[in-house]
Amino acid sequence: MRINVKIITIISVFLFQSCGAIWICKETKYNFKNSDKYNNLTNITIDELKQLIVSDTSHYKVLILYSPCCGPCTAHMEKTYKEVYNNNSSVKFYFVNESCGGLNHVEEFINYYGYKETLYYIKDSSKNYKWNNIERYNNIINYLFEENTSKKITGTYGIPISCVISKDNKLKKMLCHYSNESDTIYRYIPLPLHSIGSQKIKEIDYVKIDSINILKYEYCTPKGCILY
Repeated sequence: MRINVKIITIISVFLFQSCGAIWICKETKYNFKNSDKYNNLTNITIDELKQLIVSDTSHYKVLILYSPCCGPCTAHMEKTYKEVYNNNSSVKFYFVNESCGGLNHVEEFINYYGYKETLYYIKDSSKNYKWNNIERYNNIINYLFEENTSKKITGTYGIPISCVISKDNKLKKMLCHYSNESDTIYRYIPLPLHSIGSQKIKEIDYVKIDSINILKYEYCTPKGCILY
């Protein structure tokens, strides 16, 4: 089934990030090179992030990729993630700034919402994970969880991203059905944390794949949005 990935990317950028934020926290050669000056932040490559997660088989885990300049990230940090964080004390949370962009805001941002965790940020020069690779987030998640099957992640194009992970490193997924007048698109994503409701993370069935029907989506530009 055909799909225009560039259009989906544009949709995600404008739906999942505030319009101004994408420029404020954009990774550049300068902030990539000078990121080590933030002594209270820990840089991590995708390889190192994978090792950090998979080596821990004692905890259920939640990985959150975010940016302090992202409007929806702010909303979820304040409510959705905070509720799950407070109600799952035995779960290990990994808060990872999605690039070297916006690092001057990270510590204040995370501390404001009361999260007491190591402050990580991705610093990886691989072309698969660079900020301007439209498949970046799909590549990251599929590599972290070795998703190389027909059910690999193919629908993640914006932040925030929350990954709910079992003790034995199974990623909880959701199948999205995107429908318009002419076609239906099927794409796997990590189950968003807000979808688990009041359910405890340790009680989730990590084998079952939940699904959701999305009847309409918007293609947005600074000039306005068109419903599809």
